[in-house]
Amino acid sequence: MYLENGTMDERVITVKDIEDVEGFIKSSIENMQGYLEDKDQNIAKGTGDFQVTSDEKACSRCNFVEVCKMAR
Repeated sequence: MYLENGTMDERVITVKDIEDVEGFIKSSIENMQGYLEDKDQNIAKGTGDFQVTSDEKACSRCNFVEVCKMAR
């Protein structure tokens, strides 16, 4: 149901759809854990482990631009 206008849209979800989403989520988790020094304690790697870009357009969209500025 779309809350904005109260209309409904029915969809058929297949087992493959669910498996694809599960695969995407697992892959995403593994990718994020790659940025952790200690995944059990959720401790991030140091700033020296991350490559800094020279693309200022990328910096304008980055969620970590403040961390990057502090590291320079």
